[in-house]
Amino acid sequence: MRAKKDRNLSFKDGKWYLDLTFRGKLIRKSIGYDIRQALAVLALARGDIVRGEYRLIGKNETRTFKEMKDEYLEAKAEKRSVD
Repeated sequence: MRAKKDRNLSFKDGKWYLDLTFRGKLIRKSIGYDIRQALAVLALARGDIVRGEYRLIGKNETRTFKEMKDEYLEAKAEKRSVD
């Protein structure tokens, strides 16, 4: 039996993507390679939205440029240079 494609799912480059609008923002996430898995994730996301529990990851996170710069330099300091 073939699973039915939903309008909030898109298939590109061999992967399924979740496409939802929540509070006026487009949410687009890579789900995986299986349509049944994609439909399950979509059902969970819709349930969370209905209950008001869906969280936009990183939405409320505010960082300064200095914090991002320090994080970047710290990550790069551990790597070898090609000089």
